[in-house]
Amino acid sequence: MEIHGVQTIRLPQTETWAALNDPKVLRRAVPGCQRFEKVSDNRYAVQILWQIGSASTLFDGTLTLFNLQPPHACSMSYEGAGQGVGTVLGEAEVRLISEEAETTLAYRATMQVSGVLAQAGPRLLEEAARRMVEGVFARFKTAAEPDAGRITGGAPESAPREVWLAPLWSFAGGFAVGLILVIAAAILTPG
Repeated sequence: MEIHGVQTIRLPQTETWAALNDPKVLRRAVPGCQRFEKVSDNRYAVQILWQIGSASTLFDGTLTLFNLQPPHACSMSYEGAGQGVGTVLGEAEVRLISEEAETTLAYRATMQVSGVLAQAGPRLLEEAARRMVEGVFARFKTAAEPDAGRITGGAPESAPREVWLAPLWSFAGGFAVGLILVIAAAILTPG
């Protein structure tokens, strides 16, 4: 399945790139994000805790970055597994297009799921994936912009931004993991 879209970020391109690399911004953009950890130069461990009804499911994954073109574009791959619900493999391309004082963030992601998640069927998977990815990028927009207020489920951070490449990939892995969790919730919810 392929998911694509755009967000207009009210920041210049270089500041949007910095926000994509700020662990505090990304943690706020990805619901349930528990950690970002550097494993090697371009590889990161990501963990997401997702509530499904009264139960929670933990997803662990690895994010690898490549084709870095700061502050214009990057590519990433993600491999992750959720306890008892399946696995996801994904790849994403992110482009930042300068528009005077704003930046257009364009994304395109492809994903494959297996296990219980794959049993949902292609239309349900595609709809859940689209909603999750759009939601993560909308939350990123809210978290990155200078007048960002509270985001549902998270408070703004007051610490200064750190320019760090690892969280960009954690963010991508987070939206892939989040996508899986939304699909799992749809499959595992009775009725």
